[in-house]
Amino acid sequence: MAKDMNSSYVYHYYFDHALSFAEDIPMFHAEDLPFFFQSASAMGLEFTAKEKNLIDIYSAYLANFIHYGDPNTISDEVKPKLANLNLVRWNPIDSRHLHTMVFSTTETVECKIGIRQKQCDFLDDIGYYNVPNMNRK
Repeated sequence: MAKDMNSSYVYHYYFDHALSFAEDIPMFHAEDLPFFFQSASAMGLEFTAKEKNLIDIYSAYLANFIHYGDPNTISDEVKPKLANLNLVRWNPIDSRHLHTMVFSTTETVECKIGIRQKQCDFLDDIGYYNVPNMNRK
């Protein structure tokens, strides 16, 4: 997620939760969409209490980002409604650190540095930027 080009801030996140109603399916790309759209009921399913809490936290950050360009900015009108969520500061990426907000029901939602660093270093070491497209003929 990024702010306008005059003062570009990039906010990175890692969604670390497998859907309770799809336990036999490993986590997959875009698994956060049912949380973003709160669409379990449209599929005849129901979120658990922990998932509903995660939805509230996730939605608060996204709504703040969409409205203000900063997931940490909360209007005085909305502050009382979000007080029970214990929102922590979501730091933007900077030149020295990849700050990542980790959204999870199994651990505390928090902003971490260096998440999946070993995997990223491995990809950097093998030079994935210059890997030829094997599907080209």
